[in-house]
Amino acid sequence: MKKIAVIVAGGNGTRMNSELPKQFLLLKGKPVLYYTIYTFLQSYNDLHIIL
Repeated sequence: MKKIAVIVAGGNGTRMNSELPKQFLLLKGKPVLYYTIYTFLQSYNDLHIIL
C-alpha cells in the first residue's frame, strides 16, 4: 500500500517578529521543515510527501 504524508508548512512567523516564514527558520543550522521531512522519511520506507 502506498503511504502519503501531507505536511502543511504555512505561516508567516509574525508573532516571532521574523522576516522569514517560520518553517524556514534555522534550528541547529537546518530549516525547521527539514526535521519534519527527515522524521517522516526515516519512519516509512515507501513514502510520498506532499508539501
